[in-house]
Amino acid sequence: MDREAVWQADAAALADRVVSLLTVVRSAEAEIGALLVEIESRGVMELFGYRSTAR
Repeated sequence: MDREAVWQADAAALADRVVSLLTVVRSAEAEIGALLVEIESRGVMELFGYRSTAR
């Protein structure tokens, strides 16, 4: 949403956009978590030299 669209939008439209963006963020976080779990399961020490992905 560009500045002009933000300025012209009503509060409900802005709130809807926030909800949409948060949905994308949550989806990305879930995928990142799944990837980290998979990396852990494959043995992080061998891949990166660390004991866990938490480092």
